[in-house]
Amino acid sequence: MRPIVGAMAIVFRREEILMIRRAKDPEAGLWSLPAGKIELGETMQAAAVRELAEETAVVAVAQRVLAPVEAMERDEAGRIKYHIVITPVLCVWTSGEPFAGDDAAEARWVKLADVNQLNLVSSFNLARLIALAAAPEGGCANKPLPWG
Repeated sequence: MRPIVGAMAIVFRREEILMIRRAKDPEAGLWSLPAGKIELGETMQAAAVRELAEETAVVAVAQRVLAPVEAMERDEAGRIKYHIVITPVLCVWTSGEPFAGDDAAEARWVKLADVNQLNLVSSFNLARLIALAAAPEGGCANKPLPWG
């Protein structure tokens, strides 16, 4: 088994972020950002934009690649169940309204102040990742998070 390499789309519109509720495991039923595997020969930016369109029908342009994040889970015997390395890509919304497709059970815009009220996936420290992406130039170290 090898790590799964993927890309994640982070899309803001005004004071909102585009979120999906996962339809499949791992972490089915929990809220996350549109993401998926990078295909052979595909750039991280292209993968993020493609996954975004497949999962939400929203169109965006990739703007900036952020630092990769990873998630790994082991079973009771200590064997690795999955190991995922995801590169978040900050994207600029250009058109479309969210419609759940592909791996998403639900897709919608969520106010940044309400993100922490969702049942978020446990992987990737998603709330912190969103806060960092929402900060100008990723400089939120000295700035309070939108949800306190």
